[in-house]
Amino acid sequence: MERNRASSTSSPTAFDLFKQQNLPACKPVLTPAWVITTFMLIGFVFIPVGLVTLHASRSVVEIVDRYDVECVPKAFRGNKVSYIQNSSVPKNCSRFLKVHKHMKAPIYIYYQLDNYYQNHRRYVKSRSDQQLLHGLKYHDTTSCKPEENKNDLPIVPCGLIAWSLFNDTFTFIRERAELKVNRKNIAWMSDREHKFGKSVYPVNFQNGTLIGGAKLDTNIPLSDQEDLIVWMRTSALPSFRKLYGRIEKDLEADDVVIVNLMNNYNTYSFGGKKKIVLSTSGWLGGKNDFLGSAYVFVDLKKQISAEQMENIGVDKISKLPEHIIHQIMSRLSREEIARASLLSRIWYSLVKNYPVLHFDFDHAVSVGSSCDSYLKLPSSDDLDSWIRLALENGVKGFNLSDLNKYVCTLPQPVFSSKTLTILQLRGCSLDQPLSMFSSLKKLALANDRINGPIIFKNANCPLLEVFVLNFCSGFNSVHISNVLQLKTVDVSLCKDDGVVEELVITSLGIQNLTIDVGNKRWSVVNIDSCDCLKSLQLQSTEITDEELRSLLSNFHSLRSYISFIVMQLEQ
Repeated sequence: MERNRASSTSSPTAFDLFKQQNLPACKPVLTPAWVITTFMLIGFVFIPVGLVTLHASRSVVEIVDRYDVECVPKAFRGNKVSYIQNSSVPKNCSRFLKVHKHMKAPIYIYYQLDNYYQNHRRYVKSRSDQQLLHGLKYHDTTSCKPEENKNDLPIVPCGLIAWSLFNDTFTFIRERAELKVNRKNIAWMSDREHKFGKSVYPVNFQNGTLIGGAKLDTNIPLSDQEDLIVWMRTSALPSFRKLYGRIEKDLEADDVVIVNLMNNYNTYSFGGKKKIVLSTSGWLGGKNDFLGSAYVFVDLKKQISAEQMENIGVDKISKLPEHIIHQIMSRLSREEIARASLLSRIWYSLVKNYPVLHFDFDHAVSVGSSCDSYLKLPSSDDLDSWIRLALENGVKGFNLSDLNKYVCTLPQPVFSSKTLTILQLRGCSLDQPLSMFSSLKKLALANDRINGPIIFKNANCPLLEVFVLNFCSGFNSVHISNVLQLKTVDVSLCKDDGVVEELVITSLGIQNLTIDVGNKRWSVVNIDSCDCLKSLQLQSTEITDEELRSLLSNFHSLRSYISFIVMQLEQ
């Protein structure tokens, strides 16, 4: 007995397992393969359903015509509210609808209202469902305010919804014969039988001074007044359609239907719109692309999600073209390139033919045992061979800095190159004339030693577009004459260098000119022939008043563009 009691007390009940969340349960593991398969299966179902639904919607033939503007006489179009409220002005109007495609009977007639908020809280509450069903037997109609009673008599049906019943009427003519409109069974059967009383008749309805809409026949019970039943089912959206009737005959293509209507309903006071709609129906109802579009959109979204799942962990950067990867490498540091080459075989192979070579002899990068060797400080012969190899392989740009730590002069292959277009030098020594750079488009020199005068002519440097000379030494003059492609010149002389005797720039095509003569007299400068200048900057320049006037007289168009920076003006 004790053993049975012990076993019975030790075994947990289902209720205990439920409280402890230990009941058996299915806990699927959402692996990428399982999720992708599920999305694909759903896609195979959703796409056909969406396409079939869209086809069913597109097969519906629909004619929509807005008439609230055109049916107002031109004399009242400036004040449409006065027209609709003036009972002495006729409200009849005719519209012509052309059938563009065969319309098979039954053809449903709708009236459409836009910017009409039937879902307004006070409007929706202003009704009495019990009175609609029981009539005068039901006395509590306080919810119908302000249309609860008139002249101390109750109103049946009461409320703002019934009071604002749509009252435009339509007749249809084709080939001089009137098309019969069937207005029976346009309301829901459940509404006719269970929400509107069969022995309830209109009482004291639309008898006030302010008429809201249509009047009701006092001899017909509410259950048979289907216009009212359709209207009382309020819409949730500000644009809605309500069924007016059905045409039981087919309409052929190119038929013209004349619509004779009475434009009675006031939508002008709140900016509403009125339209008449003729529409066929399919197995899904009227024309509505939303359901089919939603199926297709959901499927495409799932397909995209599945592709994203498949691409998790994929190295897409390595799949880029080589020239794109080279562009990425050009924006990375040496350490970052080394790390990337360790993680990707493609990057490791592309590092070997990387077209931008960067030699920094002051720093060494250790990336582990995968590096074949380490760079050593070069000799003059090593540097010459490296540069020659680069030029033989079509390198177009060089940026050489501080080579005087290891070599005395700029290597000869640079001077003799015919493919080099960009050359930037810093801290170098140049023993040969700069005019030997016949293929350059840009030449930038900074803190270099230039042994000899600087002379540029169009015959020697026909392609040169940009020339920068900043704080270089060793030369005594600068002559730049008739270099036709030259657009930008930037010359900055050393302040303590008294060797430079003249700076002559006579190229007609120069547009941007910056000159810093290092606190020297302006008399060493001659730029009178630069007629195309657009901007001129003078820095650290001693210039007399007379020299300034002469300068301004030569460049009338530059008066508002000359920039004087740290310039000493002497009287």
